[in-house]
Amino acid sequence: MYPDLEEALGPRFDLKQSIVVHSFSGNEEQISRDFGSAAAFLLESFIKAGQLIGISSWSGALLEMINHMHPSRDGQGMLVVQILGGLGNPAPDSCHIPRAEASRPSSEAPRFCFLLRAL
Repeated sequence: MYPDLEEALGPRFDLKQSIVVHSFSGNEEQISRDFGSAAAFLLESFIKAGQLIGISSWSGALLEMINHMHPSRDGQGMLVVQILGGLGNPAPDSCHIPRAEASRPSSEAPRFCFLLRAL
């Protein structure tokens, strides 16, 4: 929809690819859905079976991305890990995203990895 702007963003921010998302709504939830749909399309265009995806935020827009992703056809899916967290309970049920939502794009059960960042 905005190829000139998308092309200009690449060299400016050292990006290999960019997508500009336009939402016709001023509603925050609809904007998150629009962004999530575009993000899912972009991710599915280059993700390979068995790849690891690190998510540093469980924002509404990223949850919408998961909602818009399609199950893998080969049954291998992908591994989604949360790379933002703390020293809390490492049990999968204590994550910010429900297990059912994280497993939607994949055929296997979700696994989570908590990383501690040292400064």
